[in-house]
Amino acid sequence: MKKYLISLLYLCCVISVCSQNIEDNIRKANAVHHYTKCKFTQEKHLVVIDKTELLDGILYLKENDKLSMHYSSSTNFLSINSDLFYMKTGKKIIKARLNNNEMFRQLSSLLINSMYGRLDEIQSITNSDKTITSDDKYYIVTFTKEKKQVKGYKTVVLKYSKSKKQLVEMKLEEYSGNYNLYKLSNYEYPSSLSDDLFRIE
Repeated sequence: MKKYLISLLYLCCVISVCSQNIEDNIRKANAVHHYTKCKFTQEKHLVVIDKTELLDGILYLKENDKLSMHYSSSTNFLSINSDLFYMKTGKKIIKARLNNNEMFRQLSSLLINSMYGRLDEIQSITNSDKTITSDDKYYIVTFTKEKKQVKGYKTVVLKYSKSKKQLVEMKLEEYSGNYNLYKLSNYEYPSSLSDDLFRIE
């Protein structure tokens, strides 16, 4: 029995060290990029009406936590600029200060920190359990909340490529079953990005 417990403890330590190494590698690989541009697709599913909307566009990320998503449809746009959050969906426009809005602060943190591979920050703001698994091509990081809450996400799943440590997929699932699935590709790392790309009207 004692040998079994020692072996189990050793295995847990090995898994913990391995997971920490993966986290460190993902974070370090993405920290070196001051400017990022990539393509994205978004699958937006609403359970109540059983409807899935497919969107796409270009995502821009700039140091000091600036992120914008320019959708192919000119009626959609999202920008996070320091403490400001702006989202346009058709004729609906949402403006908010992140310090005053927990929901948009969490969404902003998820989008930006997942791109930079800041997994500890994501776990902290979502107050969730974290597990890391892998397959032949990807590291899969899952954040799960056991206790149902009024706001926030039930599950967040991030996929990073093993080769370049880039975020290639992010799924945000609500307690209602609604979810957003983002897929990212064609990464570029330009020498600069104009502030106009993140401008909030």
